[in-house]
Amino acid sequence: MVEYQNILGLLEAHVELQPLLLKSHDRLKDLLFLDIALDSTVRTTVERGYEELNNVEPEVQKLQKELQEEIDLHFALANTVAQTSTPLSDSPSQIPTKAQELLSNKDVLEITVLKLEEELIALHFLLSQERNERM
Repeated sequence: MVEYQNILGLLEAHVELQPLLLKSHDRLKDLLFLDIALDSTVRTTVERGYEELNNVEPEVQKLQKELQEEIDLHFALANTVAQTSTPLSDSPSQIPTKAQELLSNKDVLEITVLKLEEELIALHFLLSQERNERM
């Protein structure tokens, strides 16, 4: 940001001083030095900008890779959850171990809930049979 302010300052000085310096041939050397300073500052700023871009490029690539991995994981999990009939072993390479464990636990819990629901229905049936026998 400092470099950009330097460039703006030099540009403003150039615009204001150029008409004054062009009036006298003795001052042309000052105008030339001002132009050289402006050119040098612009080149330095551009070079630093390129260096900064080159320095952040690996980080950007790393973040893009991580984002793609997260997107892939999201789709793999969404597909696995949506296709409850498909066993987890069909696509384990796409899903991290922790996620596989969670999905396995989810499957076990769903099976347990189904068994408990069946048992509840059976108990309701037995209860209604006993009530009918008492009458």
